[in-house]
Amino acid sequence: MRIAQIVFPTATEYERKSQRIDFNSLSARHEVIVLSSTRDLRKVDVAHIYSGSPLPPAELVGFSTPYDASMAAPRLRGALVIRDAAAYGLILTQGHGMFGTHRVSTPSMCKNTFSGLMSR
Repeated sequence: MRIAQIVFPTATEYERKSQRIDFNSLSARHEVIVLSSTRDLRKVDVAHIYSGSPLPPAELVGFSTPYDASMAAPRLRGALVIRDAAAYGLILTQGHGMFGTHRVSTPSMCKNTFSGLMSR
């Protein structure tokens, strides 16, 4: 497994010590790379993020690698705009009924697969 450890400049000494311990433990069985920014990220399976303050929003825009962080990710406000040549998907948020000729319904509670990782 390829693991990225991203240590932001805002990381506390405790976070940095934790990163060093994690590195020693993980590097025996995995390929571990240490970075200071998500911009330097190469193809990895998972990222461990070490930061002493809330994660910088600019670092997480477009960041699609599954990650674990000690700080919660900031909630980015604003509209989400998806542009494509044709419509090919549908997002339902609540309720049930008909969409054209198709019967649709949503679960009473949606759960994000990585919510446990992001809420630590």
